[in-house]
Amino acid sequence: MATVIKAPSFSRSVRTQVSREEWGAREDLAALYRFIASKQWDDHIFTHLSMRVPGEPNSYLLNPLNLTFDEITASSLLKVSSTGEKMLESPYLLNRAAYIIHHAVYAAIDHAACVIHLHTPHGTSVSMQAFGLLPYSQHSMMRGK
Repeated sequence: MATVIKAPSFSRSVRTQVSREEWGAREDLAALYRFIASKQWDDHIFTHLSMRVPGEPNSYLLNPLNLTFDEITASSLLKVSSTGEKMLESPYLLNRAAYIIHHAVYAAIDHAACVIHLHTPHGTSVSMQAFGLLPYSQHSMMRGK
């Protein structure tokens, strides 16, 4: 059962500092974090998701360090520049490792809107095999229940 987290007092001001499009992206990304937590696909603070800020191709929304996926809210997401700087004041710390991974993807794929980095139990298990997951057919890329 997910723990109810009281939003920090600064959270009301985040919504007033961003565009309607960015707030919508924040809500969508926060919901995705909670969905992934509900499926137990997260790996504490070692996995992360990001989303490019609509209309701002060099800005990303990224989870802060030390919050678990079920604690992420639209207001707790960090807005990060392509140079790795926080673009809005936040009491939360930037996860530098997450920034480096996500920035590399956004820099290489200019049309990428969202980047997901997970360590799911199934993916981790397969990656530990000598040859990993071999893409011989589209069916080999799907896991069973």
